Amino acid sequence: MSEYPTTNTLCYYHLSVVNVGSPNSSFTEGNVQTIKKILGYDGNWYTYISSQCQNRGRREILASKGWKLSEIVAGKVETTLCNPREYIDDDLFGFLNATNNLKRVAPVRTSPMVSLNPYKGDRDLLTKEYRASESNSLGGSLVETEIYSAIMKGGVLVELDRVGTFEDGTSLTGKEKAERVKALIDTFYTPWFGGKMTRFLQDFSPKFAMFVFQNVKLPFLLNSFIYKKGAILPEPILEAMNNYLHYTHTIVVGKTSFSPCEELVKALENQNNILVLPMKDAFDIAKVLVDKVYGVSEDEGAQS
Repeated sequence: MSEYPTTNTLCYYHLSVVNVGSPNSSFTEGNVQTIKKILGYDGNWYTYISSQCQNRGRREILASKGWKLSEIVAGKVETTLCNPREYIDDDLFGFLNATNNLKRVAPVRTSPMVSLNPYKGDRDLLTKEYRASESNSLGGSLVETEIYSAIMKGGVLVELDRVGTFEDGTSLTGKEKAERVKALIDTFYTPWFGGKMTRFLQDFSPKFAMFVFQNVKLPFLLNSFIYKKGAILPEPILEAMNNYLHYTHTIVVGKTSFSPCEELVKALENQNNILVLPMKDAFDIAKVLVDKVYGVSEDEGAQS
């Protein structure tokens, strides 16, 4: 039996950094390659990295770890093999085949990664050279790319009760479900996604992370990460945690030496119901807790 019988959701929140870059482009306007950004309620523009971009990277990581992915099926609208029992990506990220009336709402819901500091209009300038066969008397043409530096907040909600459970009423074993969720967690630890990485190599690894095991499907901390005067404010996060304390089972925090989170980490360390650990240990504990949710014994978890 599961040690966490009422736990049906895992919410993962993280802070990552874009040093200088343009990891998720938008439309080209004239000779300017724009970035994805949104107008905030405070009147400022904030950059974001789309959920599609993140999940594509997660699929690629899963494939590199030996997981067999569903194939793309060509058609009027591209789809996949739509087989969540055999393929981890069809299971976790869902699918839609309107022709055959096959669909699966993704158990893994991903928030765009949004900057905590506003976009100020920075650009990078490069030269697009003419071909050797063309006249070079005019030189190359100038191309601009919008770039930014930012602390990015992100979030993922995993419906633990739906992973490995199918429409026909059948399901994978608890161990198989746990293996899929733990593989997903590994992609959080070593993320790899985004464009222009040749020019703007990025490290999206979490500088701060939270795993919240809960019995309600609500990412109640998603909007609580506020950056002000060089620091992440502890108060909004503590308030949200207190408001939903009766819905949470276990909270695990992964910390690093990331200076904007120093006060936040200190505040969380003073909470009796929160485990605050070095980043690697936090991820290891989160995977142990996943095993417990699915009723996987310690011996079985260690073997996997």
